[in-house]
Amino acid sequence: MDNGASSYRRFIDGDDKGIVEIVRDYKGGLILYLNGYVNNILIAEELTEDTFFRIITKKSLKILQI
Repeated sequence: MDNGASSYRRFIDGDDKGIVEIVRDYKGGLILYLNGYVNNILIAEELTEDTFFRIITKKSLKILQI
């Protein structure tokens, strides 16, 4: 198991299915993990969305730097 590294690499290389796999594989666990800190499932869901948004945004920034 590569912990999503191959999916992320494919996403960075232009395959948007990579981010779909990452979200599918890690969304539930990340929500539960964050909920352990904030003790509010709605906030944990928002933080999870923010996390995936940041991943997508970072890809755009990497493309602009090239």
